[in-house]
Amino acid sequence: MAETFCREKLARQDLSARARCETVLELSRTLAARAVHAPPEAREPLWDAASQTIDEFLRASADHPRAIVLRLQDALVVQGRGELALRESQLLPGDATLPITAQKHLREAIGRLAVLGDD
Repeated sequence: MAETFCREKLARQDLSARARCETVLELSRTLAARAVHAPPEAREPLWDAASQTIDEFLRASADHPRAIVLRLQDALVVQGRGELALRESQLLPGDATLPITAQKHLREAIGRLAVLGDD
């Protein structure tokens, strides 16, 4: 329901730049939350969509005053992905891919956050 609301709102041509930014943030958060609660086989498209929503907005509005907030949200999506893999690796110690996946995403999130700290 939240995803549909956000997508419908973003389709409006009369949406202010600030409202569009806030809606993009909310859509990304919604998609990331859905990914956390989705079965493993359904997560990838949701994680991708959570980041892609922000990427598309930033491509069109790179100089938006809240661009740093959007990039922070994108880093948090990657961090959430890594954190979920880490938690699952603790619950499923026999799956050797989960710690590697967790480490990959957490390192990527750290890198993105470090770049934001330099801005």
